[in-house]
Amino acid sequence: LAVAQGTQIPCVCPSFRTPRTGDRVGSQAPARDATGAMVNVPSMAQKLVDAALDERPVEDIPEELRDSRDVMLAAVRKYGRALEYATEELQDDREIVLAAVNDTGEALQFASETLRGDKEIVLAAVQSCGDALRHASCQLHDDAEIQAQASRSQMPSSVKADIRRGKMQGMAAADKSALIQFFKGAEFSEVSSALSYAGSDRQDDEVVVLEAVRHNGYAITLASPRLRGERSLALAAVSTNGRALQHLPEALRDDRDLVLAAVRQDARSLQFASPRLRDDKDLLATTSFVALPYASERLRGDREAVLAAVRNKGILLGCASEELRNDAQVVFQAVRNNGLAVEAASARLRADPGVAFAAVRQTWRALQYVAPALQDDMQLVTEATRQDWGALRFA
Repeated sequence: LAVAQGTQIPCVCPSFRTPRTGDRVGSQAPARDATGAMVNVPSMAQKLVDAALDERPVEDIPEELRDSRDVMLAAVRKYGRALEYATEELQDDREIVLAAVNDTGEALQFASETLRGDKEIVLAAVQSCGDALRHASCQLHDDAEIQAQASRSQMPSSVKADIRRGKMQGMAAADKSALIQFFKGAEFSEVSSALSYAGSDRQDDEVVVLEAVRHNGYAITLASPRLRGERSLALAAVSTNGRALQHLPEALRDDRDLVLAAVRQDARSLQFASPRLRDDKDLLATTSFVALPYASERLRGDREAVLAAVRNKGILLGCASEELRNDAQVVFQAVRNNGLAVEAASARLRADPGVAFAAVRQTWRALQYVAPALQDDMQLVTEATRQDWGALRFA
């Protein structure tokens, strides 16, 4: 693994050696090609950052990136929230966590429990973002120095008192108009907290609950059983947070207009719809077919639906039926969008040179998933290494 951190490292020729995790490269001379021009090796840290920004699942990020201390340290310095992708061991690494919270205080939520109780780290986090105090250990919430730093970070005054002094319950006990006003300016998570303390009368008040779900759809879970069945409140909730659909009564999860509002807000909410609506092709189409993983088995075997899905997001090939994963046209469309989709193709198509070349042209990493015989193909390996010498480890 090349731990480059945006720097340049030497190319070991002619017997190429892929740098391993832990290699120190900062003091090495820049690489040069046969003409003497410098060779810039793509930064592993930047790839991790890009994956984090794209909100790709953790399992999509190579294990070596998440295990490498050097890569993770470089990544969190660029994008603190990349700490979420670190291993538990690295989330307990003081230097890495401090670098992450210096970039964004919100990264504190991904630190180990021990470090969320470290005063220096919490101070650094609230200096970057006052609201980060909610992620600190409870014993630090009333620390005068930390409170003062959070105040200087321009944390909203209504949230400061609630988080730092533990007075959310007092806010919830305020009169109805004050509570509604609080919802309008509160942070996302504080809406649910306030409603949870508000008591059964407020939780059964349609005006209060409506204002709450307009700012946090998940607040519908705290409404009284009577109001959770109110269609107008449910519609407001899923329009704010589509996945609030999972908390609604079965009858509402079979309401097409309501489910449509949910999937428009978050395509993943289709998984919580009734079986009838998960088998609705027109409804799936409103998500540009990217909700395919949550559709019925019949739709995952529908050639038209799957083709549309993999054109938008090739990796969705893995959700298609076995028959379609052996369909050359479907697989070609998938790997042209995302070469890594070749992993989900049938054994026959992973051994197809045309499919393999299309996949590797899209990303050199696809080389690891093609048939072993093709990993010995000079032209294919050359195409992969043209993008990144790291591809040699898959040859």
